[in-house]
Amino acid sequence: MRDFCNITIKRFLRNEEDLEQELVEVLEIIGLPENYDFDSGKKDLGGLWFKESKSFLKEDYCRIYILKEENSSNIIGYISISCCHVEFHKDFIDTDIKIRYIPSLLIGKLAIDKKFRRQYFGTDLLKFATHIGLEISQQVGCRLLIVDVLTNTQSISFYKKFKFDYVFESIGKSVEDTLNKNQKCERDTIKMYFDLSNVKKTTNP
Repeated sequence: MRDFCNITIKRFLRNEEDLEQELVEVLEIIGLPENYDFDSGKKDLGGLWFKESKSFLKEDYCRIYILKEENSSNIIGYISISCCHVEFHKDFIDTDIKIRYIPSLLIGKLAIDKKFRRQYFGTDLLKFATHIGLEISQQVGCRLLIVDVLTNTQSISFYKKFKFDYVFESIGKSVEDTLNKNQKCERDTIKMYFDLSNVKKTTNP
């Protein structure tokens, strides 16, 4: 993972005793709506979602990690992570074990500010999520990373570069065919997965 000598990862923590104060404190660190600096180019991945995320945190629906410049209101990017599961089928995991659902970790949102793109910050956050998945898998079952990827060539290529595959290959192929024809997809996202056991096989041959 990148040496975070000039940047920090700030976690939105849940504090049962003083949740409100802690969230306000974190928002002050990243900048309130009138002065923080973050523009991913996507409306649903920007400031409005930061404000709405408070209810998600309070109800334990996700945890959010902010990557920001130190001593600055510049947000480089962020990632939200939750528990989830996907229905088992042999198209993406070949096993004879009888299991209906595969325990997984969901990357709900991952976004990088436009001015910080192509500097591997998205890679950092993805590696960070992988690390969390591997840590969780030591305590409870967690086999996959799941992400609903925006159906554009850039986003899909990013995840495929890191060996993410389509949960449903036929749907993925249909989306790629549509994009290759420069046509607009009917669906906004496509579900992809990464098998955490691939990392374990590499690190523990």
